[in-house]
Amino acid sequence: MNILAATMPSIWFGPQQVDARYTPATELDRQLDATAIDFAQTSSGHALGEIEQELVEVFQSAAEENWDGYGATPLSFSTFRWAREFLRAVFGSFPTPEIDASPQGHISFEWTKDPRHTLSIDIDERGILYYSLLNGIEGSYGTVKFSDRIPDILLPLLAQHAESHE
Repeated sequence: MNILAATMPSIWFGPQQVDARYTPATELDRQLDATAIDFAQTSSGHALGEIEQELVEVFQSAAEENWDGYGATPLSFSTFRWAREFLRAVFGSFPTPEIDASPQGHISFEWTKDPRHTLSIDIDERGILYYSLLNGIEGSYGTVKFSDRIPDILLPLLAQHAESHE
């Protein structure tokens, strides 16, 4: 190995030689760094940046197999990207949700006024939203695909729950 190879962090010397410092985890770190830069460039306000940082922290805490000690499925980067887009869609129009990971490999958004008034929306690696609303003794639930905006079926649920936060 020459002196240049010893000092450069990521040099490829041919198709058979692999950088020993490359791991899927370092690639994930690179993707998250790029995402953090994207957040900094596109955040419309300080509060959005804070909630997006919370999303990054949730993702990092649940990106490994069995992250909860009970066999939980790790969050995928695809799930993270869908969750980021959903978060951006709801931000500013509705109260800020609590963000968490689910053992099924989903990212969960939850708005809770009290135990009988809760809206929970999970998103998976395909952009499928799983929602459930408990509003007193009434409830509703279902699934819907997220694209680039909040699905019409969720707008009244979010609006109804937002009113209960006032």
